[in-house]
Amino acid sequence: MNSYVVLKYINGKITDNNISKEKYIINGGEEMNNDIVFKVIKRSVFFSLIFIGLCFFLFKEPMPIINGYIFGGITSILNFKLLHNTINKAICMAPHKANMHSTIRYTVRYIIYFIVLIIAALAPYLNFISTIIGLFLVKNIILGSAILDKEFR
Repeated sequence: MNSYVVLKYINGKITDNNISKEKYIINGGEEMNNDIVFKVIKRSVFFSLIFIGLCFFLFKEPMPIINGYIFGGITSILNFKLLHNTINKAICMAPHKANMHSTIRYTVRYIIYFIVLIIAALAPYLNFISTIIGLFLVKNIILGSAILDKEFR
């Protein structure tokens, strides 16, 4: 079994431990990452519901705007989860394999963005601008959380 040097957060201190990759994923890395990912997704859904509610009151024809926002928002959340999975897999790989794996996954995520934008531009039932706003949903939630939430940092 290979061992990797990882940084682990224990009792308020960051320590450098030689631990197996299985122990890292089970005991520290995956659990901590899952909490952050869940918090970001939960906040994204909450603010999406607020945005959708506002659209009903602000626009005469809100459905294309709402559909575009939902399409972009779901894509943003799914790409965020794909990034989470990529990082958790890459941390357990040898550096060369991790680099190749991360590059391929990075390219796949951008292809997904490209396909979503093409569909939003061509579909009459989706608003292109609201789709772009939805695609920035997770990025804005992370930035806002980093600024406003001291526990998130």
